[in-house]
Amino acid sequence: MKATAATLWLIVLAFGLYPALPTRAQTPLTDEEKPSTTIPPQTIKRNDVSYIVSVDYDLSRAWAGNENLEIDVRSVTKGAKNLQLTGCEPCNPQTSPIFSRVSDFRVIEETGPSAESVNRLTRFRFSVGLKPEALPRQYSIKLLFKLPENGSHQSEEVPVDFPLFAGVREHGLLKVDEQRSKPLACIGGATREFTFTLYNAYVDYDVHLQKLKLTSNVDGLVVGIVSSDPAGQIDPKTNTITFNPPLVITPAQHQPVAIKARLAGLATAGNYLTGFDSDAQVTFKFLYDDSYQRPLSDLEYALPLHVRPSTAALLVAVLLGALVGVVIMSAWRILKYEGGYWRKASLIGSTILVGLIVSIIALQGQVNVSFDAVDLRASYDKPVVLFLLSLFATVSGTPLLRKFLGLDKPSTAGVSAAAPPASGSEA
Repeated sequence: MKATAATLWLIVLAFGLYPALPTRAQTPLTDEEKPSTTIPPQTIKRNDVSYIVSVDYDLSRAWAGNENLEIDVRSVTKGAKNLQLTGCEPCNPQTSPIFSRVSDFRVIEETGPSAESVNRLTRFRFSVGLKPEALPRQYSIKLLFKLPENGSHQSEEVPVDFPLFAGVREHGLLKVDEQRSKPLACIGGATREFTFTLYNAYVDYDVHLQKLKLTSNVDGLVVGIVSSDPAGQIDPKTNTITFNPPLVITPAQHQPVAIKARLAGLATAGNYLTGFDSDAQVTFKFLYDDSYQRPLSDLEYALPLHVRPSTAALLVAVLLGALVGVVIMSAWRILKYEGGYWRKASLIGSTILVGLIVSIIALQGQVNVSFDAVDLRASYDKPVVLFLLSLFATVSGTPLLRKFLGLDKPSTAGVSAAAPPASGSEA
């Protein structure tokens, strides 16, 4: 009799504690179960009988295009009979925005009250296919359950809603909100700030930006990242910025980003004759997840650059062109350095000045040289172009300038000095 009373007391105690007992969806997930949803269980109550319904599925597999996402549904009750899963909405593949197929609903586990538990458990499983064109967002799925008949009460169908967090493995909705029609002007060997705006186009999901990597199609062009805003941990070896904790961008939010990086000079990433590659660009690669631990790394922002050598390097090319022009004209005896010191200085100075003026105008005016006859295109920011411009201007323009300034006239001092002395008879 005492044993029977003790047993009854344990049963009563179990019934009293049942509402407070955690279900599978409430307890921490084991390593084997992760990743999984943590959808809170829902309670259906009819005729003083409660049914607790929970839904589980693997979040990492809930991506658009997956044709086999398994969904587990559990119903726990203390009643004599349990719920029966009969359908879902929207489950018609022809009209559903998310499902391409829905399998039959199977009972994979069914247990009744026992010495260890007073609960009755029914576990259902069905699989669905997610349409490849499904948008990554939260979908509300309605499960339809049939209540057991209870005496004079006919069985009825009750709905239970649960969220399906559909994601994607490519074509994520983190975008760069930037419209640039021309390459960004940069100077080799200097620090340049790159600015752009990230836009979270997800409807329901936060973006957790974890890493940003900077690369270039020209070897050695990016020397290193100097700073970033928002700030992150910079790895100088890989030119990667790590955000810890991740940078959170909420749905429809615009997040400005500024990256300062130092570019290499001609010796490292260019050529002393041809300058830098005219097709140079830097690429920003983003690694992020959609707040449900589904990582994406498909966003790359390529920014075309117009990198020119430093002003000092270009001026050296101009000066060399003018000096070579002076040497050539002297060898051809086009220049005759006669007269006094100031006259010689004027001749040499005017010769160099012609080349400098023409080349500097080309540099500051960003003139591009085109020779259609030989299909040659040359840009003002190429040292060899400025050298040739300076050389050509020096050789061809100097005679015109000398004639205009009257520097070709014989020196008066030279003529007087060369005149023969008067004869003694005339004296």
